[in-house]
Amino acid sequence: MLVYFACNGLQRGTPVPLGDEFEDRWNSIGWGGLSVAGIEPSKINEREFFVIVTGDVWRIRDTVVTNTLFDGASAVTCLSSSYGPPQKLLIGTETSSVFIYDFASGSTSEIVVPGLVSISHVSFSSLDNQTFYTGDGHLLLRTGDGGVNFDSIFHTNDDIVDIVDIYPLCVATNRNVFLSYDQGNTWDTSYTAASAVIKGFATDDVFHLYLGVDSTIFSYEPPGQWNQIFTVDAGNFTFTGIEQGLLIAVINNDYDLKIQKVSRTGQSIDLSMGIAYSYYDEVLALIAANQKEYLLFIGEPNYDDSGNSIVPDNLSYYYDTPLPP
Repeated sequence: MLVYFACNGLQRGTPVPLGDEFEDRWNSIGWGGLSVAGIEPSKINEREFFVIVTGDVWRIRDTVVTNTLFDGASAVTCLSSSYGPPQKLLIGTETSSVFIYDFASGSTSEIVVPGLVSISHVSFSSLDNQTFYTGDGHLLLRTGDGGVNFDSIFHTNDDIVDIVDIYPLCVATNRNVFLSYDQGNTWDTSYTAASAVIKGFATDDVFHLYLGVDSTIFSYEPPGQWNQIFTVDAGNFTFTGIEQGLLIAVINNDYDLKIQKVSRTGQSIDLSMGIAYSYYDEVLALIAANQKEYLLFIGEPNYDDSGNSIVPDNLSYYYDTPLPP
């Protein structure tokens, strides 16, 4: 597997050997010290990720930043990769426009979404590339014809924090989880967080659904049961689905980074591999996974008295050598 890090801060520690002649190593790749606003893994190509850098979308393939897929006039807010061919990428912006990048032709088309001032979420359906969802944080719209027509299917006074359509269609607000088995025509309340805050969803390689709530992770068991499988150590965390489970990046109260791999049953393995990072001030963590390859961005506002960045962001990858059977 490959694990990518973009870090802004001081590093300490050394790689930990996994056994015999196999040893994990950290390697830096060219990044240019740019801040990352979002990461989306390709759902078709296993060695491909898409990264939001202000108004641009960059593609990383095989640990190499290959090219800029999108260079927009407005800031990019969110991405969604199609589940199947032909490969497409949904690009949401701070305006009412959603862009669709077509990999086969290399072209980008713009769709102005009616009724929305800005776009906070986009999500392809797992059923086909013509159906996708977009919203502004309170209102959710669906199109079944590639953006020609839109229908309003969901509205809330709470904040929408995540959307995923793996059948059922799942919407998480900061307080509730709603499921729809008919693409948004009717909804069932599946989970309510009394005083906790819902972080969002993750899905693994077979579309098994997970939910993050405060420091707890739940696994969904149809037709409507959420089972607690894991409790995260104290601190802020971000998580994503991987092969047969989850990958979790935790920033504890001392601003140390810890990475854990968690199975569907809640068993965990520490993937920090002896490398610890120390940060100051507020820390931003973004994580994405493509089955066995992981991409993680760690950013920190760390400036001198003149406002200049003291330590520029950098991007590194990690290769976990598989042990022989």
